[in-house]
Amino acid sequence: MPNPRQSRRHMPSGDATGPSDEILALKEVDERYNGEWVVLRVTEFGEHRSPLAGQVMMHGSHEAAWKEAARLATNRYPGLMLFVFWAGPTIRTYEDIQRAVAEARENDEDIDLPWLA
Repeated sequence: MPNPRQSRRHMPSGDATGPSDEILALKEVDERYNGEWVVLRVTEFGEHRSPLAGQVMMHGSHEAAWKEAARLATNRYPGLMLFVFWAGPTIRTYEDIQRAVAEARENDEDIDLPWLA
C-alpha cells in the first residue's frame, strides 16, 4: 500500500499539522486535540466497525480544509480507512443529554427539546 504521508503535498495548507507516528485510542485523540478537526487513519475497530484507535494524519481548526484533505486521501488511497471528526467531549447517554440540557437551562440558554420533557 502506498505511504499516506506522501499525499501531504496534495493536502490543503492553512493550519495543517501533519501525521504523527503514534497510534492513539479515540479517547486520547479527543483529549489531545480537543476543539480541533481531526483526520484519523483508523487502525482498530470496535463493534459495528466503529473507530477505536488510529494514527492522527492531520488536525486543525478549519472544517472545510480537513474534509477536503480526507476526500483527497480517500480518492488517492481507496483502501484507507479515515475518520474525520471534531475532537472533544462527547455526550454519550440519555442521562448525559439530560444533564447537558439542565446545565444549559441553568445558564439561561434557550433550548427547546420537547422530547426531553
